[in-house]
Formats: sequence, structure tokens, C-alpha cells
Amino acid sequence: MASVLFQDLDFKNIVFARPVSSPPGEEEDQECVISNIKNGMEHLPCFAVLDYQNGLLLYFQRTTEIYCVCNPLTNKWLALPPAPPIKPNFHPHSYPVLAFDPHISPHYKVIFFLLSENYSTIYGFQIFSSETGNWVRPKLFKQPCASNSLSYLSYFSTAVLLNGIVNLLSLNHVIAFDVEEESFQEIQLLKVVNKSFPAKLGVSGGFLHYSIHSDDDQLRIWVFNNYHNSAGEWILKQCIGVKSLTGWDGNVVKMRAVAFHPDFDIVFLEIFTTVYSYNLQQDEITRASHL
Repeated sequence: MASVLFQDLDFKNIVFARPVSSPPGEEEDQECVISNIKNGMEHLPCFAVLDYQNGLLLYFQRTTEIYCVCNPLTNKWLALPPAPPIKPNFHPHSYPVLAFDPHISPHYKVIFFLLSENYSTIYGFQIFSSETGNWVRPKLFKQPCASNSLSYLSYFSTAVLLNGIVNLLSLNHVIAFDVEEESFQEIQLLKVVNKSFPAKLGVSGGFLHYSIHSDDDQLRIWVFNNYHNSAGEWILKQCIGVKSLTGWDGNVVKMRAVAFHPDFDIVFLEIFTTVYSYNLQQDEITRASHL
């Protein structure tokens, strides 16, 4: 069972679970599940979900200021030990992301990017490893990585893991962090004017995908080729007419991509309060569930 974490347009945390072992059209006996992650987790009050990777949730308990990793299907969770101090009188903002790929390793890492107050500079990072149960020694850059686009990092976009690289969607770039090499790379995004709803970054078929719903009521989806090549580029994969797809003749259509199917050419769309699966190749849309 594969699942994705997203937040609806009313900012409620939702877990959307869907089988991915069968091709589209062959899972009629399987049930799509959409549920609020707070259900069944009353023993973990006042929490905020920060990230999701391959079935695991990273969340923060506000009352205790403790970070936890949880499997919502088994209801098992682990509280991270306090991070060691970095250096005296140094209190940067942290942007935590979860890195977990069960195809590579049964262990996960939690990466805390250390940012300036205005989120414009990366000073370094701290990493917690579930394999050792300890924090790796913090790494601070001799020359901080400055990027004004970091200010776009928010709850609208979770980290995307591809081939051991954590990808973060910022305003003008995808910030790619190689977990093993502990190195950064920036992938320039295409300029899209009049973005009306949050963009979405995801992985499908082993390729990085990017989507945005602009004010001209077009949902555009790009795929990035040559991921490990500096000469890689974004290729427009699909341009979806929102009003023609939904049949809505009002002024504003609240629609956005919330997830990409990891194996098949399918994007999950939230249209008002309903989630649909849209087959890009067959140009077919199917209602998945109502939120």
C-alpha cells in the first residue's frame, strides 16, 4: 500500500492511501482511503505534520516540542532525542524533512536544514539516523548557501525523495540535497506567471514532475529529464484545461495537483472538496473520494 500526504485547501492534514501494485483499471476490488490523520492518534495531541515519505510521517508535538516519526497504519511511533547544540549563541530556524526509501534501506533519516530568520540562507544541516538512533555531527558551511527562493518553503510542499536525493520546492528552484554526499544542487524552474494555487512537486515513473495551476485556468505538468545531468531540462508533459475538465462555468475553480502516482501516468487532483485521479494518457478523470 502506497500513500501520499497532502493538505486540502482548508489546510486540514489528510492521508490518501491507494494501492499501486496493479495497473489503472484493475484495482476495482481495492478501496481508496482518505482519512484525517488525527483519527486514532488521540494519544499524540497538539501535533503538526511536517513531512511524509513512503508510509512514514514526521510530525512535531507543540506542547512538548518533540519531533516524532510515526507509521499511521501500525500506529507505531518514535520520538527523536533532542538535537545536540550546534554552537553557543547560534539559534537558526530549522526546516526538517524525512528521507525514507524502503527499496534502498529499512532505515530513515530526518534532516534539519538550518536557515536564517528570513529563510533566505542555508547555514548547514543536522541529521538524525534511525539506524544508529543518534544525531550525526552538525555540518555548517564555510560559505552559507544563499537563495532568496528558500522563502517559499512552506507546508504547501513536502519533500520529494528520488534516488537518494531530497528535493524541496522553492519559489524559483528545486533544491536537491544528496543525503549520502551531503551536497546541494539547484534546478531552475520554468517561469510561470500568475500562479493562482500552490505548485506541486512529485515523482512518477522515476522522473521528477512539477505542476502549477495558473490564472488562465490551465494546469500545466512538466517532467524533468536527465536528473543527474546539469544539462537537464523541464519538458511540458500535459496542459489541462481546468474548466473543460470540470465543467465548472464559475469564475474560480479551486483545483490543484495533490500527488503523482509513483508508478503510472496518473495525477491526483483536488477540485473544491473532492479528490479525483486523472489519467494523463487516456485523458480520463475518476472520482476517488470526497473530503
